[in-house]
Amino acid sequence: MPFEWNHRKPASISPGRFRDQFVRSIQERARLLCNLEYGREEVVRRIQAALDWEFDTSIGATTRPSFYDEVPAIVASVYEYAGQPAAQKKKKKSSTSGRKGSTKSRRKL
Repeated sequence: MPFEWNHRKPASISPGRFRDQFVRSIQERARLLCNLEYGREEVVRRIQAALDWEFDTSIGATTRPSFYDEVPAIVASVYEYAGQPAAQKKKKKSSTSGRKGSTKSRRKL
């Protein structure tokens, strides 16, 4: 007598789930680099370089994913959520920033 758990149904392939997985990973990487105080342009460049490496177009018929062009907008939304609007420039460090007990005004994600 076969058991029902021995006959599992194969998982269906969903392009939407594939895209969502990568968009979430882009957001997480952008949050990490934002918390490490990287600039937006550097973050976009790093994430797009990682996608270029992962979807290497020099091998076979691999194409760049559709969300590749959305990376700057995703990074911008992460930085805006962190309290760094696009027009805001990085402030120069004051002489009191190295003291013990000083706090950063930027909200961590």
